[in-house]
Amino acid sequence: MRAYTIEEDNLILNWIIRVKGYYHLRGSALWKDMEAGKIFLEDRTWQSLKSRFIKTIQPNIYNAKYSLTTEEKHRIMQGLTQTAKSSRQVLTLGQTVQIVNDPAEY
Repeated sequence: MRAYTIEEDNLILNWIIRVKGYYHLRGSALWKDMEAGKIFLEDRTWQSLKSRFIKTIQPNIYNAKYSLTTEEKHRIMQGLTQTAKSSRQVLTLGQTVQIVNDPAEY
């Protein structure tokens, strides 16, 4: 598979903004929808798209090469922060229970 281009990175970011997927970046549904949307010239798997976002785009999101406004970049980072805080594992009577808070509560 060939390397990602800045244009593809911007396609990923613009898709997130367009579908308002800020609070779904850690799951798989958003990325599967993006893959199914066939917005890339070359096929990209949802796993590859998510990995590219988490490992490369997100740590550098405030770089000027990304075509989003500062406000849009803040929304993405806020969504990542909220989902990291609201999705945690709790051990109860030997069972693992997933607790998920609705981001709209904040």
